[in-house]
Order: sequence, then structure tokens, then C-alpha cells
Amino acid sequence: MSENLKTIKELADELGITKQTVQYHIKNLPSKIRKKNSRGAILLTKEEQNFIKSRVNKQSDREQSDREQSDREQSDREQSDREQSDREQSDREQSDREQSDREQSDREQSDREQSDREQSDREQSDREQSDREQSDREQSDREQSDREQSDREQSDREQSDREQFYLEKIKIQEEQIEDFKEQRIELREQVKHLGVLLDQQQRLALQDKKLLEEYKAEINDLKALKMPSQDTKEEQANSQPQEELETLKEQIRALNDKIKGQEQLNNQVSKKWYQFWK
Repeated sequence: MSENLKTIKELADELGITKQTVQYHIKNLPSKIRKKNSRGAILLTKEEQNFIKSRVNKQSDREQSDREQSDREQSDREQSDREQSDREQSDREQSDREQSDREQSDREQSDREQSDREQSDREQSDREQSDREQSDREQSDREQSDREQSDREQSDREQSDREQFYLEKIKIQEEQIEDFKEQRIELREQVKHLGVLLDQQQRLALQDKKLLEEYKAEINDLKALKMPSQDTKEEQANSQPQEELETLKEQIRALNDKIKGQEQLNNQVSKKWYQFWK
């Protein structure tokens, strides 16, 4: 192989590019007829090699320039990105600090609000507890007052019942007193009546006593008469009528009965007066 002719692979190895890049530049060559070696590989002439080299160099320069430009742009972008990142970092840090400050402030505010709510809840609970205790005391006072009122009413009712009982008892006693007074009046009338009867009885007793004494005197006179003998008795009996004898006996028996009855009556009157004054 001549030194002026090179295959695509050899040129690519020489230029440090790929075979595809060499084949891309071959499309821009004016001649379409290419020489080939014994293995069928395309051979490039010196002019074609120079053309491809110039294009590759231009391409390389452009690429270098592009790379440099890209590097500068990249560097600028990186610088800008770093600055932007720094600004963003600073902004984030500032935002974080502000956020942290806000969060700290919010936490402090929340803590204060929580503390205020807890304080308010405790005060509310204390007020409610105080209200319940006050309500309980008032309820207890009302119940105590109700019990006392009920006790007073019960006591008043009992007192009223006792007064009513005593009034009724007094009324009954007054009625009894009135009955006793009426009975006393009746007893006084009875005493007066009994006194009258007693006077009458005493007068009758005196009269009866006087008659009794007269009868006794007559009996004594009769007994003082001399009793006749048996013969004289028979003669007198034959001479006096039997009816007069019987009449005399009857009068004597009647007189004795009357004396006994008068004595019993006097004894009864004496017992009645004794029982009455007893």
C-alpha cells in the first residue's frame, strides 16, 4: 500500500476520530469513485486525506471553540449557578432563618396561646368548680331552709294540733263544768227538795212519835188493868160480843205494825242524808 493512500480506519486512527466521522466527511468529497485495496477497504488519496483533515481540524477548531465557548458558558452558567445557588442558598438560609424565626415565633405564640388557653381553662375550671360549689352550697342551704321550713311547719301543725286538742279538751271540760254546774244546781234543788221533805218527814215523825207515845200510854193503861181469872174470863167472854174482842186485837196489831214502819222510815231517811253528805 502506498504511503499516500490510507484506509478509513487508518485515517481515523491517525486523526483520533471514529470511522463514522471519516465516513461522514467522505460524503462531502466531490469524486464518488473510490479505490479499494485487496480486502475491499476504501483507500483515500492524499488530497482526500487533506480535505478530511482540514474539515476535521475545522470541525475540531469549531468543536474546540464550541467547547471553550461551552466551557465559558458552562463556567458562566456554573458561576451564575453558583451565584444563583449562593443567592438561593442565602435566600433559603434567610428564608429558613425567617421560617425558623416565624416557627419559633409561632411556637412561642402557640405556647403563649396554649399557656393562655390552659390558664383560661384552669380559670374556667376554677370558676366552674367555684360555681358548682356555690350552687351546691345554695342547694344545701335551700334544702336546709326547706327542711327547717318543713320542720317549722310540722312543729306549727303539731302545735296547732296540740292547741286544737287542748281547746277541744278545754271545751269538753267547760261543757263538763257546765254539766257539773247544772248537776250542782239540780243537786241543790234536790237538797232543797230533800230538806223540805226532811222537814215534812221530821214533822210527821214528831207527830208519829207523839201518836206512838199516846198508843204506848194506852197500851200501858190496858196492860195495867187487872187481868180476871179463868172463870171470870169465860163469863166476860160470854157477856161481851166476840166481834169487839177481835176488833181490839186488830187495832193492837195495826198499831204495832205502824210503829215498826215508822221506825224503818226514820232509819232510811237518816241513811239517805248520810250518803248524800258523804
